[in-house]
Amino acid sequence: MEVEQIKTDWRKMRLTEAEVGMLEWVEKLTLAPAMCNEADIKALREVGWTDRDILDIAQVCAYFNFRVRIVDGLGLDL
Repeated sequence: MEVEQIKTDWRKMRLTEAEVGMLEWVEKLTLAPAMCNEADIKALREVGWTDRDILDIAQVCAYFNFRVRIVDGLGLDL
């Protein structure tokens, strides 16, 4: 059930401050990557994410965005 809630509207879930910060940043990184800046990274650090965590989050986000664009761009049906 939680997986479905995350997919439909994660903002209605009871999440930690760190989880909310991560999801807000991932959304921004996905929809408006050019708008991401050092203040975003600082905010992630302030809620407890380490630099390694932030790198991992960015890489997972980038991988899934890449994958979706390839699948959608080629009209594949998985």
